[in-house]
Amino acid sequence: MRAKAILFLAAILITGGLRAEEPVNIPSSKKNFHLFLLMGQSNMSGGVGLAAGDTKPVPSVLKMRWAKEGEEPKWALSAHPLHPRRPNKKARFGPGLSFAEAYVADKPGVTVGLIPMAWGGKSIEQLGKGSGIYSDAIRHAKAAMQVGTLKGVLWHQGESDTVEQTRTDAYEKRLHLLIEDVRKDLGNPQLPFIVGNLAEFYGTGKDHKAPDRVARIDKIKEILRRLPEKVPHTGFVESTGCSPAARAKVHFDRKSCVLLGKRYAEVYSDLVDKTLRPNVMFIIVDDLRAELGSYGSGQMKTPNFDRLAKQSMQFNRAYVQQAICSASRASFLTGCRPNSTGVDHPYTPWFDGVFRKKYKPIAQYFADLGYYSRTLGKVHHGPRDSKLTERHFAEKAPDYLLPENKHGARGWGTVYDRLLPWEHADLPDNAFRDGQIADETIATIRRAHASEKPFFIVPGFQKPHLPFVCPKKYYDLYSDQDARRSPNPERGPGQPLFTIPKEINGIEIFDDFPKTGLADKDIVHGIRSYYACVSFIDAQLGKILDELDRLQLMDSTLVVVLSDHGFHLGDHGNWGKMTCFEHATRSPLYVKAPGMKTSGTPCDALVEYVDLFPTVLDLCGFDVPPYMEGASFGPLLKNPSQAWKKAAFSQFPRKTEIDGKRKNIEGYSIRTKDYRFTQWRERGTDKVVFEEFYDNRKDHTEDKNHAPNPVFKTMVDEHRRLLRAGWKKALPPGVENSSELTKGDDAWYYKPKEPRRVPPKSGNQ
Repeated sequence: MRAKAILFLAAILITGGLRAEEPVNIPSSKKNFHLFLLMGQSNMSGGVGLAAGDTKPVPSVLKMRWAKEGEEPKWALSAHPLHPRRPNKKARFGPGLSFAEAYVADKPGVTVGLIPMAWGGKSIEQLGKGSGIYSDAIRHAKAAMQVGTLKGVLWHQGESDTVEQTRTDAYEKRLHLLIEDVRKDLGNPQLPFIVGNLAEFYGTGKDHKAPDRVARIDKIKEILRRLPEKVPHTGFVESTGCSPAARAKVHFDRKSCVLLGKRYAEVYSDLVDKTLRPNVMFIIVDDLRAELGSYGSGQMKTPNFDRLAKQSMQFNRAYVQQAICSASRASFLTGCRPNSTGVDHPYTPWFDGVFRKKYKPIAQYFADLGYYSRTLGKVHHGPRDSKLTERHFAEKAPDYLLPENKHGARGWGTVYDRLLPWEHADLPDNAFRDGQIADETIATIRRAHASEKPFFIVPGFQKPHLPFVCPKKYYDLYSDQDARRSPNPERGPGQPLFTIPKEINGIEIFDDFPKTGLADKDIVHGIRSYYACVSFIDAQLGKILDELDRLQLMDSTLVVVLSDHGFHLGDHGNWGKMTCFEHATRSPLYVKAPGMKTSGTPCDALVEYVDLFPTVLDLCGFDVPPYMEGASFGPLLKNPSQAWKKAAFSQFPRKTEIDGKRKNIEGYSIRTKDYRFTQWRERGTDKVVFEEFYDNRKDHTEDKNHAPNPVFKTMVDEHRRLLRAGWKKALPPGVENSSELTKGDDAWYYKPKEPRRVPPKSGNQ
């Protein structure tokens, strides 16, 4: 007896008794400290005595000590007993540590924090809200959440509610209410709640085998078993194959506790992977080229894009299907290519009235799947989505904010010839459109988080789209010397104007630039102003990421950050997009998925923006509908170096004059690992009018066209065949696409201007 008492005292001193003061290392990042609240009665707290070795701390697992009201709970090395406050004061062995060991086994760098709040011999009424035990559990959990992320609740209880029929009859309602209360009080309506079944042998002992008691036991077992069918985000652990610790046949033996702990871990993992749909933040930026700190541009002040790159996978070779707002958005928001949507600029009546009603855009699609959904700012380049959870948010700020520029209110191309293409008013972020979008996005996240649903939120930021308008503080981040001028400011030799026209888009439509051209100081000021707008958007992104962190949602949220296309900053003499060149078709892309183990690893595989919708569906556990023309790049998040697409496809239509005749032509372009090949064809006849071939290994700005060079003939022929074979032949190994979409109706663009009416913008441009 004396030896047992000494062993028990040693266990208390070593593993979390009131007098022990062990040094513990709490992870510096909340996301690496995963917390679990243990609730219920004696089969959770432990119903079997300790054995030699049980008091040895488990690596990467801590436990929270119980503290009186007003005292600060402290962390200790985790070993048995976890629950020193059991009424019988005996040190016991339970399933909690076995769960934690199984949980951390495949999560390097993660520490588990157990919050042991189970109490033996209590009915669910005695454990529910209003009881001291419940208050203690919530108080300790909230204290733990100051340093970690609460990942779930493990529950085992019900034996005491089989004593009387009235308790049994009320059990289901009380259990559902307790789960609701815990989630509400801990601020997470989707908090995973895993329940274990009563022991299979419970009801066979001499004190519990009366027929009416057995019937009540069976009823409680069935209530627990059916919980996942009735309460979202719950899991059930079966007790089959477990053995009793004593003749009373109430508690599990040591071997069974270990088995149950592992089962809790398996059920939790399965619940998170398959049942708990992740939230989705689908963040769209406008005209953002791949010139950010994380993309190797050291002059850029983009701490939040760079921070996201460390938490996500950055795709270095992501390409849009058409480098103009409307066509690109119509494509990636539906998962279909421009030839199928029929969209160039702007949305057509056929696309709005026929196509997107049959093939719903991404936010509407997820709304129909039960997600809390909202769009904000510039998402579509046409009518907004309907029937979302919240109405679309349209910001209320003009293009320009300084009084002397107020005549330059909304209206692209109407009065910009009297304004400079930049403005930097010394005003707060939320005086500008994108600051308002960020603030309302945060408010939307909070409302969505308080609901019982996963959310799908799409903020569409408008900068760095022209005009380059942002708060002065972001302009002041840069000097004139920071402005990196394009190394190829003129069209290449023999390069037709239709490949990269300069007179129809971009900075040159402002002020007197159409007449005077851009002076050197204007070029520097324009680039610096573009950089300032990028840093402005970076700050708005940071606010959203901070809010997800504050609400402890980062681990359960799929974050996708993209731009609708790139932008030329004087490349080839162009200050806009609307080309098939690298700076227009290539865009930044970041994807952070819950549970991904490749965070911070960049990916050089070729991916297309048409892949985004299928990828988001895949990562959220939904099937990709067969009409979509993209392929999920979810597998790259696990293995970014695997063989992937042979080419990324882009295109751009043009009206031009060839041989003295007005022609409608289209440029079809492919980007392979090392090269770009573009073929310009007449619409209708498919006659090739011009070809371009660039060696991107040596010519990153695509300045020298090697298509006529016989040295490159073999490579040009190979790329010509690849382009003609089409995107289905360039898919990743083993991936097929069965889409049978036909060419979309784009005849609207070629009607006379007078009868051609532009679809309503609905305040969502």
